[in-house]
Amino acid sequence: GQFEPDNITIRGPKCVCFNLEEPQVFSFEAGAGNLSGTFKEFEIKSEGEKPRILTNKGGKTAFLEIKPTRGTRKTTIKAIYNLNGVIFTEQKQISFCGIDKPKYDDDTSDISFNRGTPGIAKVNTQSRVFYNGNDKTEKLKWELAEMGDGTELKMIEEKGAKGKFEYRHLPASNTSFGDKQVKLKFKEGDCDCERQEVVRIFFNPLETNHPGPDNTPNWFYYWKQTGANPVSEEILKYQAHIPPLNKPTDNVLGRYLRGKNLILVGDVYNSTTCTQRARGIRGAKNAAGIDCFAELIRHENQHRVEYTQWWAHRTGAFDKALWVDFDSDYVPAVIEKKYTGCSDMAQYSCPIGLGPGKRPFKDATDAEIFAYDVGWSWPLGNALEEDFSCGKKNPKWTGVACP
Repeated sequence: GQFEPDNITIRGPKCVCFNLEEPQVFSFEAGAGNLSGTFKEFEIKSEGEKPRILTNKGGKTAFLEIKPTRGTRKTTIKAIYNLNGVIFTEQKQISFCGIDKPKYDDDTSDISFNRGTPGIAKVNTQSRVFYNGNDKTEKLKWELAEMGDGTELKMIEEKGAKGKFEYRHLPASNTSFGDKQVKLKFKEGDCDCERQEVVRIFFNPLETNHPGPDNTPNWFYYWKQTGANPVSEEILKYQAHIPPLNKPTDNVLGRYLRGKNLILVGDVYNSTTCTQRARGIRGAKNAAGIDCFAELIRHENQHRVEYTQWWAHRTGAFDKALWVDFDSDYVPAVIEKKYTGCSDMAQYSCPIGLGPGKRPFKDATDAEIFAYDVGWSWPLGNALEEDFSCGKKNPKWTGVACP
């Protein structure tokens, strides 16, 4: 059929939506099907400042790469096609919308609930929009994702240079913290642009303003919902001070209560030595934060496992054999015989996974060494992705200080 000007197409956006602080590269391409003509370079005309021209070449197709600037005005590109000496043209008008990266209080997008009742996380941010070289920030619209789970989202300012929001009441579930989407929207003419960014929401670990029924610290309430806790939440009980059974100066962080089948958890968050992993594993450092919590629960749960599997409600010939404990270290003799370095005639013999001669505590019975070994098997950092406590004990927190 006969070639018509409508056969020329220019592929590319009518509106270039770009990041104002670091504009992306945008491409346009003109084609005319399988015909044997050639394109010249695009002809570019602007109502003012032009975009930066990175590539502009002709041939079987015409190809253009541009990078906009804050001041780029509405621009028209014209494709010029030569078919057997006959010139055909097609043009496209392009608008430009640049949205700046939002800035937050303290220059961080990590935001924590404060110490109030109810707890409030304040998301205060600001940005600018330039449309065809003109500041149109007054038309910018803001959106913030809901948290749900008992948390109320209050919109204070949602249009213009500033977006101000508040999350009120901490959520019931730990999984409700973390990434929340911030949307910046602008619409005018051919432009309907949206920029998406993320804020991360955290909790204050030392406050007690979670929605649970007890007055426990936030760290205890939320960490027991994570993979750092290998047991049922009902087994754990927070007790700020756990009286020592041996030395009056001992800082006791946990204890298994046999008669009640409970694991007491002390002030793990503020501990600097935790269960002293560095003494037992060469080159290791002591656990802290959620790692200390994970290590301690596994240590105390090992005592629970020992009690329920070795001693509690035992019947039958094999089980009676488990009751034999020549050295009164609470590890049955038949168990100690399975491990190199353990003796069923000495309370302080077992090195377990640490290897012969590497016993970390001279004054800890073999049952304690079993528990230390299990606790220290926790890989440090394994629950980091689930930890949304603010403060220095959380490596992923980038905020200045907990509010």
